[in-house]
Amino acid sequence: MAMEIPSEADWGAVDGRDLDAQWAFKTFLGKSFAEAEAMFQSNALHYQEDLQSMPTVPFNYYAPALVKYITSERAKGDSDGASSFLHLVCWLLKSNRQVMKPETERALVKAARYVTQRQEFYEAGVDIYGKFDDLHAEIQQLARQGP
Repeated sequence: MAMEIPSEADWGAVDGRDLDAQWAFKTFLGKSFAEAEAMFQSNALHYQEDLQSMPTVPFNYYAPALVKYITSERAKGDSDGASSFLHLVCWLLKSNRQVMKPETERALVKAARYVTQRQEFYEAGVDIYGKFDDLHAEIQQLARQGP
């Protein structure tokens, strides 16, 4: 990862009324790529929620750490992490696309396809999580629409 760890200035003025943004700042400020990846590995469902509340620079630094984890062999059996990852990508494309650099968006969409193709690997039963293919179809449609 060529980028430097996002500084406090990269986070900008965190809205004191936005508890999610404050939590993301407190949790990720100063964390290296490897530290963030380890956090996602320890609890992808929990920590990826923080990505939704990050400004552009931190988001584009930490989102690839989630991609690296969720597409690794270490994610085997992480049904909650895989499902919530697909929902995150869908939400970003619908509601917060401006936070993503084009290369980050491409990496997330590519990872979504990978995750979708491995629903069994993540032990994400269709009865609980639905068909990943259905969510991926929506992701593909949104990705094709562009910003």
